[in-house]
Amino acid sequence: MLRQNPSNAHAHVQYGKALVALGRTSEAMPHFRRAVQIDPDEEEGHYHIGVLLMNTDLAGAEKSFAETIRVNPENFKARNNLGLVLMNLDRDVEAEAQFRAALELNPGDRKIVENLELLQRRRGRP
Repeated sequence: MLRQNPSNAHAHVQYGKALVALGRTSEAMPHFRRAVQIDPDEEEGHYHIGVLLMNTDLAGAEKSFAETIRVNPENFKARNNLGLVLMNLDRDVEAEAQFRAALELNPGDRKIVENLELLQRRRGRP
């Protein structure tokens, strides 16, 4: 599909996801970036850029997750990941707001609950 239509944002995202699954993350990033360049509202493209940047570029990850949420405010995974990024940037109040929003969208999600608990312990709250 990508060879037939190199301007297909969805095809770039799918190819990028396949590369990530193969452990070829450095090759995947240009496809995710191309997808959001083609279509600034390509939710998955923004999300996967954020995921790939979480360990290397917190500011970039923050921006990508914020873009994901702009496109789809109900993306609880992006909100949870944004909470983690904000927590790592020592912006605990903002992180808590994202975790709580994510939990409201997906009640009982164990990962979100654990992240919120970790933040609460970090802030000295039970």
